[in-house]
Amino acid sequence: MFNGKKTMRSWGTISKELDELGRYSDVPNLTKAERAIFSHVLRTAGDEGVCNRGVKSMARITRTHPKYVRYVVARLVRKALLEKMVIPGKESELRPCRKIPWLTDHSGRAGAGVIEEDSQEASWKVVWDRLREMMPGMAPLRYRKLFEQHPAVFERVVEDLEERVKRGRDPRYAADRLPPVQDVVKYFERTWQMFLKANKR
Repeated sequence: MFNGKKTMRSWGTISKELDELGRYSDVPNLTKAERAIFSHVLRTAGDEGVCNRGVKSMARITRTHPKYVRYVVARLVRKALLEKMVIPGKESELRPCRKIPWLTDHSGRAGAGVIEEDSQEASWKVVWDRLREMMPGMAPLRYRKLFEQHPAVFERVVEDLEERVKRGRDPRYAADRLPPVQDVVKYFERTWQMFLKANKR
């Protein structure tokens, strides 16, 4: 689909269209996370037009959570700005589209406008995905309220819970005498209250 080289130069050198995508195409302007990750893919793809950086590497460089990197990449794939090639046993390859053909295909209704993703909304999506993995079937409403009250504390509690669950399941930590967490919900509630009390201002 994306044959031809010099992929980065076609988007990277002339960035006006990338800055104001909604003006030049039927796709809204990129969010900050989409712009950061797309720019990283363009840079690492270089002249060959192929980026095979791992999710963890991309997350570290763009200062984004690995799960959110996957979410943003999926959005860029849906917008046809990236093509994802799954390589069994290896990292997937990401191929940025070529600018002129892409703009030609998406020039239907220019001026689609800006849809900027709220940073708190983005953080909530990531942290809820992590929490839901440990507490399947839980309704998000109550936890969303807790997150909105104290987002930094909430994220730290989820981190602590992830680490505790991981250590309880891993036989390498048997010497620590850490049994698996029996009731994840109760453990979360107890940890939440503890962190909340410790971080009161």
